[in-house]
Amino acid sequence: MAIAAVLIVALAVVWAVFFSLEADADAVAIAETAGRECPDPCLYSFGREDAPAGLILYQGAGVEPAAYAPLASDIADAGFFVTIHQAPLGLPILDADMAQPTIDTFEGIDTWAVGGHSLGGAMAARFASESNEVDGLVLLAAYPEGGLDLRGDSGLEVVAIYADRDLLATPDDVLGARPQLPDDTEFVLVQGGNHAQFGSYGRQPRDGEASIAPAEQRRAVATAVSQFLSGLIGS
Repeated sequence: MAIAAVLIVALAVVWAVFFSLEADADAVAIAETAGRECPDPCLYSFGREDAPAGLILYQGAGVEPAAYAPLASDIADAGFFVTIHQAPLGLPILDADMAQPTIDTFEGIDTWAVGGHSLGGAMAARFASESNEVDGLVLLAAYPEGGLDLRGDSGLEVVAIYADRDLLATPDDVLGARPQLPDDTEFVLVQGGNHAQFGSYGRQPRDGEASIAPAEQRRAVATAVSQFLSGLIGS
């Protein structure tokens, strides 16, 4: 077991050093306008701390957290509190529980959702499965890890947003996880979108070519997430 743990950490370091995906300049500029009052490992916060619902976002593996600032800002503009978290070495698998300090700190928010992009979404799903303080799960080009069954999580609402030109979390991958999710899970397809455009960090190796602009995909995702959060309030 100790050897396996060392190997995991070693692989994580290699990934973080050689495969990091940097946020584009516009995303960095938006991130610089964010609040910084949330507790570690929260890195950025957007929106009012007395919002009716909050969303905690986990980055995709190796993706700079600032890459999700434009999406978080758009969701916050719809009336929600949104935070973006920094995982150790940029790998959410190393701290699936990193949402907890934010939930503990902002006690005035009664409704919480956790979510993330790609591996971040899978780890958010793990956290949601173990928490009794999470009302919703937002999967962005993501699906639960194998063996995780969310069907028995009474009251957990889920939205899975995916793109038809995503070759890293393909539609078949996302829809194939349906048996692991609650029966009333909402699936939202972004036509023409790809994997990388769930964030703002340029192209990603092995991804498909999007047929819509990054801003158009971001608007579609922000709208779907905002509608989902609205539905959580008072449910």
